[in-house]
Amino acid sequence: MNIFPQWLSDTLIADTINWTDIPMIDPSALRQLITLHDSSQVKVLIDSAWEGYVTIAVRWDTYWNKDILDYPGDGIEAWPVLIIQMEGVSKIEISDFSPIGGIQRAISDIDPEKIEGGYRTRLMDVCGGKIDFTHTEGFRLALFSADGNRLEIKEAEQDAP
Repeated sequence: MNIFPQWLSDTLIADTINWTDIPMIDPSALRQLITLHDSSQVKVLIDSAWEGYVTIAVRWDTYWNKDILDYPGDGIEAWPVLIIQMEGVSKIEISDFSPIGGIQRAISDIDPEKIEGGYRTRLMDVCGGKIDFTHTEGFRLALFSADGNRLEIKEAEQDAP
């Protein structure tokens, strides 16, 4: 199973996404826009040398996000790739990770929380592992098809009251 294709490696390592063209999302609005439930964590990259940002790449399970993008089915290789950039990161803490026998970790939730001086965002997996990011800025989201074509993230339609 190739959840980390060459195009994704090239995009992340060369940092070819023009993040300044992507609007910033306030952390408090992220959970209203998307869920990462059952998505698969692919990579977490840290740019501490230049910009102080973190990039998180996930194979996005759109089953729970059907209002935004059609669900391509159970095959993880067909799932789109959601790349999240978090700016102004000052601290990263990893906890409660343990070996799980060589299988991919599924994400249970992402939980941004307002704290003094910024935000703490917790990325949790279904096995109890957590990554906490302390940051001052919001998120930028870039979405790609499984074969690397850029996709737009449309806002989910809101139900009438």
